[in-house]
Amino acid sequence: MTFRVHFQATEPVPSWTAWKRWQSGTLTVHPGHAEFHPRAGESLVIRNVTSVSQPSRAQLRRQHDISWPVNTWVAVRYSISGQPHVAYFNDGRLLGHYLSHTRMRHCLDALVGISTGS
Repeated sequence: MTFRVHFQATEPVPSWTAWKRWQSGTLTVHPGHAEFHPRAGESLVIRNVTSVSQPSRAQLRRQHDISWPVNTWVAVRYSISGQPHVAYFNDGRLLGHYLSHTRMRHCLDALVGISTGS
């Protein structure tokens, strides 16, 4: 399944200029791995996913996080040659940050625990 997404390699933080850290492109989830293809630059292959998480808006609001209305980033934790990495994805459609990411989450959740070669 393919999704239009924004990608960020660092943890998203509230900022008026946060969009400058995003890379836009497509995320394709295959059985066993996922691939992010940016509009420009090298693709990112995600294998050996250990967890997928997304804070709820209610949880962020309780923590007094000012980004709670739009912080819908999905964190994908994976490893490359035993080294942990995290990729953050958000919906790349117009106003996508306000939409549910249920389908993308389910596709990424299916990758947890599938161990493949680096």
